[in-house]
Amino acid sequence: MLQTKHAEMRKFKIFRFTRFFLMPAAAVFLSVTNIRAQVDINIGTGTTGNTTTTYPCPLQDYYEGSRAQFLYRVSELTPAGMGPGLITSIKYNVVSLGTTGLIEDMVIKIGHTTVATLSTAAWDAFNGATVSTISADYKPVAGINTFTLPTPFNWNGSDNILIEICNGDPGNATGTWFTNNPVIPWTTGLSFNGSHNYRADNLGNLCGSATTTNTGTQTTRPNITFAWTPATACSGTPTAGTAAANPSVVCAGQNFDLSISGFTIASGITFQWQSSPDNTNWTNITGATSAFYTTSQMVTSFYRCVVTCTNGGAFANSTSIQVTSPALVSGTFTINNALPTGGSNFASFNDAYNYIKCGISGPVVFNVDPVSGPYTEQLIITPVTGASATNTITFNGNGRILQFTSSNTNERAVIKLNDADHFIFDSLTINATGTATTEYGFGVQLLNGADSNTVQKCAININTSSTSTNYAGISISASATSATGTGTSDCDGNSFSDNIITGGYYGITNVGSSTVANQRNKFLRNVVMDFYLYGMYTNGTFQAQIDGNEFTRPTRTASGTITYAIYFTGLGTSASVNGNYIHGIYDGMPTTANDAYAITFTSTDALAGLENKVTNNVIYDIKSNGVIYGLYNSSSDNVSYYHNTISIDDNLSTTTEATRGVYQVTAAAGIDLKNNLVTIRRGGTGQMHGLYFGTNTTAFISNNNNVYFVPAANVFMATSMLTRLLWPTGR
Repeated sequence: MLQTKHAEMRKFKIFRFTRFFLMPAAAVFLSVTNIRAQVDINIGTGTTGNTTTTYPCPLQDYYEGSRAQFLYRVSELTPAGMGPGLITSIKYNVVSLGTTGLIEDMVIKIGHTTVATLSTAAWDAFNGATVSTISADYKPVAGINTFTLPTPFNWNGSDNILIEICNGDPGNATGTWFTNNPVIPWTTGLSFNGSHNYRADNLGNLCGSATTTNTGTQTTRPNITFAWTPATACSGTPTAGTAAANPSVVCAGQNFDLSISGFTIASGITFQWQSSPDNTNWTNITGATSAFYTTSQMVTSFYRCVVTCTNGGAFANSTSIQVTSPALVSGTFTINNALPTGGSNFASFNDAYNYIKCGISGPVVFNVDPVSGPYTEQLIITPVTGASATNTITFNGNGRILQFTSSNTNERAVIKLNDADHFIFDSLTINATGTATTEYGFGVQLLNGADSNTVQKCAININTSSTSTNYAGISISASATSATGTGTSDCDGNSFSDNIITGGYYGITNVGSSTVANQRNKFLRNVVMDFYLYGMYTNGTFQAQIDGNEFTRPTRTASGTITYAIYFTGLGTSASVNGNYIHGIYDGMPTTANDAYAITFTSTDALAGLENKVTNNVIYDIKSNGVIYGLYNSSSDNVSYYHNTISIDDNLSTTTEATRGVYQVTAAAGIDLKNNLVTIRRGGTGQMHGLYFGTNTTAFISNNNNVYFVPAANVFMATSMLTRLLWPTGR
């Protein structure tokens, strides 16, 4: 859906005027205790706000569905005069209504949170119970819009408040349900992320959406009014409530949240968290003086909170909660989903990974049972403490299947190594089962400094019909959402060998940046087949080793206008492209007029002494009625082409397009072409050259190359070079 929309478009849905939670202020007042007076607490000082098409906007209708979160910190609420008490409603001031229509199935949720700034890559969690309105249609009105909560929200006076608002008609994929946003004043320049908004068309109701793409500036937040009734002063012995920990199993040094629920809400209440090694002897935790507290530990411990009424000093202890920190792991285990997790067996790959997340003290091996599976799960791996070149973590797949269909743009892979090192995946079948353009399918993804990992003898199967960049066999890049996203991916020393990689827009990508290269990654003896556009895409690398691989498309029946087997662009130095077999690029569509580029270097400048070397490759049996290039160089300095065999011999072709065994265009320096064998016996009337240099200013050496062709008016051994003074007879 384009950003530009027509405000005059009207909704197809019958206008219901449902307003059960829009109520006059008098009704709100009668719904709370008459012991203390209700007060309006205004948060936000901005006088201007969103436009009819911009965000954040809490009552949005410019898109058909949305999910938004807004954070209000205790450091703002307390100075505004708000303390522990009941929030009965929230209010937004609409200063301009315009053509805003009905907001379908809107829900408002309010609760406590310990977060101090909203995330961009995730929806933030509530702590404890929330209060939520019932899903209903709502039409904003000019002026104050009041949303009364079904039951008052008990704010404890010590924690931040999180509000979530979402909407969207479940059937909006078949209709048009958007109008415009009402204008609501906002406050800009917050010192934290106070808002997070995602919106989309044609996706139905987005209240449960996992997509986190943000729209608008997160340090901008709508002004709000809380209808608040202060709590009464405490007296006697308070209720301390129930302690909880999230998570309750943590690694040594990992943060976790402590909270209590069900305690007395009143003014004059204080909190003090305590820890204990044995649930008997307790020690106060310095600074832990609120109902929620974030901390960490090195060993398994117990926690409770002492709740005190300052009016008289009576106190009570909450229940206690144990937080476990597991011991370091080493040894050999099994993965078998026919058995429960326990002892030395794990019922899933994630159960196995969770067991080692807190660290290892020696090598760890997980043997997948050879008759188990398939395993339908996504394995997202972050660093494991203790992993090293000696203490590796191995998953022996025994040919079993790990499969997953992703619909989350930020989590596209079946196996994702996010800054994780020293993992080995051996003989595993990895199936990315996505098919639609709204789904994603990376087989194995590395990013954010994932080093020294090994993927070997695996079958990696990706969609073979989609033409979307959402699909890739192996992806190394700087982006979670793109197989070719440039930047500091910093993934070094990884090895991919003896795998069969089928399908994908890309078979393999290896992408760093123009300043920080991915170093010493090896791609050895893999079969890369039935990719859509790129067999191997490389940008921003140093000492990439691409040796002994086979690139072919035996059954793929669609391609772009060009298909690249091995493609280099951008920064690239000291690459070894050796002993690869490139053939059958269009076997699944032999009458196509699309072009074939076997080995391509475009704008890839290496330094003298750090040349890229293309050696001992075999390029053969390529059938197409389009242009065919064996070795293609465009403006790429310092590339050495030695001992390659290029056979472009489809004598049944009737093409009118060009054929080039070796092709160089746009000035380059340091081109070294030696001992290559080129045969040109392709049929058709297009020009055919064994060696083609399109730029007289290119500095090159060409020695001992053997070009064989059947002489004809359209077939040539070489071009351009013969006009150069430095081109000796006989070369």
